[in-house]
Amino acid sequence: MCGDQQEEKKEIVRSEPSPVPSKDNKLNWGNSFAFIAFLVGVFLMIINPPLALKILGLAFVCWGLFKFFRVSHWTHGWSRKRQNVWAFATIIVLCGISIPQFITQWRIEHPKPKLQPPVPVPKIAPAPTEAIKTSPLGVDLRPYINAARPAKANPQQQESAQARKPIDNRHRPATFKQLFENGWPNLTAYYSVSTLKLSTGTVHAEIKLPWRLNGDFGARSRFLEFFLDDNVWPEEAFAACVCISKNYQQFIGAADSSIDIAGQLPEDSSVTHFKDMIFSGRIFIYYRNPELSLQQKSALESLYKQSGLSLQFRGEDYALLYRTDHPQLRAKPLVPNNVLLPDPGDSRPMFTFRNLNPKN
Repeated sequence: MCGDQQEEKKEIVRSEPSPVPSKDNKLNWGNSFAFIAFLVGVFLMIINPPLALKILGLAFVCWGLFKFFRVSHWTHGWSRKRQNVWAFATIIVLCGISIPQFITQWRIEHPKPKLQPPVPVPKIAPAPTEAIKTSPLGVDLRPYINAARPAKANPQQQESAQARKPIDNRHRPATFKQLFENGWPNLTAYYSVSTLKLSTGTVHAEIKLPWRLNGDFGARSRFLEFFLDDNVWPEEAFAACVCISKNYQQFIGAADSSIDIAGQLPEDSSVTHFKDMIFSGRIFIYYRNPELSLQQKSALESLYKQSGLSLQFRGEDYALLYRTDHPQLRAKPLVPNNVLLPDPGDSRPMFTFRNLNPKN
């Protein structure tokens, strides 16, 4: 008997269906509904449905929340009152999030028409004729008519006024030479061009060397700037820098013997002369040929340091950085033996200029 019962149990166990679903299994009504709801939710996240569809969707969600709190395995054991309270609270939160968005979308889709003010129609005054140039009493009215008419502007005066007005070119692309000529706009400077004859070793050349001696009246100090053109070879530029380090005092003496600039602040009791300022030892060299190696620049900096000078190179990096971020550019290039004065202001020295070399 026992053996027969065990065999029957084994047969019953074998006849039970396998819990693992096969490929032919189908979704029931609830799973199908959940699956299609998931697809619709993802689709609505992708697109922006119209406002009417959003309102219907919100109503469906509110109904679904009531249904959820009734049949969910989390809340089916609650009382009916508790289920309704939680459903209402959740719906209020969802409405507080969605209704302001509905209002914004409605205003975008239905803009209010803006009333434009009426355009005033200009009144055209009748042109004076010969009939109104005399009054009934015989008085000539033409002088009064001509006085009432606005005077026409002189074209030559307009052109001269436009020529006097400076053009703002602070953001226009500037060349490397313009950055050199228009640098330090708040300082006084003397500009000139010298000729260097180089004859050292394998270098035998003659180059034009524009240079500036800048003076800071506030600090009572001066410094030099030199410009080497792009067509100057690196070996020539190196030799020119060596020549400058040995003869920089000649450039200062040439400026002091050519001009005299006096500056005085409103609160100062005496003037400060340009030639009495102390040379700071700073020398700027504008040269952007990348073939001048770092070893050559380092050797030049050591040479200048031995002479008590401070050498600063300004090259391609400087040109790219300040190409469109520079001071106001002058209308014309500088000419030799030129004095550059800043615009006078309340906090700037009141400059006076005297040329000590009448030939220039």
